[in-house]
Formats: sequence, C-alpha cells, structure tokens
Amino acid sequence: MELILALAPHVRMHGLGTLYSSPADLVLGEDEVLQPDLFVAPPTATPRKQREEITALRLVIEIVSPSSARTDRHQKRLRYQRAGVPHYWVVDPEQHQIEVWRPESEAGAVWRERMVWRVPAEAPLVMDLRGVFAG
Repeated sequence: MELILALAPHVRMHGLGTLYSSPADLVLGEDEVLQPDLFVAPPTATPRKQREEITALRLVIEIVSPSSARTDRHQKRLRYQRAGVPHYWVVDPEQHQIEVWRPESEAGAVWRERMVWRVPAEAPLVMDLRGVFAG
C-alpha cells in the first residue's frame, strides 16, 4: 500500500499515465497474460476496455513472497526485459529492498534506504524506502 501512496500522486501530477494494481491483466503477447502487483501504463497505452491489450509500459512492480521469488526474479524479469519494459522493480519486503531492472541490465541495482525513479523529461520521484517498508 505504501508504494501506491508514493507512486499514485507522482504519476497523476506528472501525467505519466495510469497506475494499475492487481488484479489487472497485462497482455504482452498473443497468448501471454501476466498479472503484476502494480504497473504504470503511459496515457497513450491506457485501455478503453477492461481487457484491451496494453503494450507500452513505464514501470512494472512485483512484490515477492517465498513462493513467487524465483518466478518474479527470473522468468518474469526476463519476459519484461525482452518486452522492453523500462523499469522493473522486484520488491522484497523481507529484505527491505527493491531490485531495479532495465531492459539492458545484466544485474539489478539494489536500493535499501532511498530510491529515485525517473521517467525521461519528468521530475524524479524520490522515495524513502525505510518509510515504505515500515508501513
């Protein structure tokens, strides 16, 4: 919930698109439907119908649990990287950290105390992760 509270005003204020939370389907391929915990689609990609395909993304977030960690960190990460998702976050509540992956990343950047999310040509969002994980 803390991530939504941090992201939603920033996305809205800067006209970055729409923040979706699960359950919301993300259709990346003909027969491939993923359901990330959170994602931001730019205004031009916002669907007019509930199941209309979203192909452009600004951010995808998965919050890992012991049962989803391997899938989120490997299979889903690789799929989002192949799709060119500019920012993929793997949020680990147990470790109090966020791994940030970009399409060209071979290793994720790990943020533990403070994190910056920047969409080109927009003001960055700076988050105090201690507050996010304390909530």
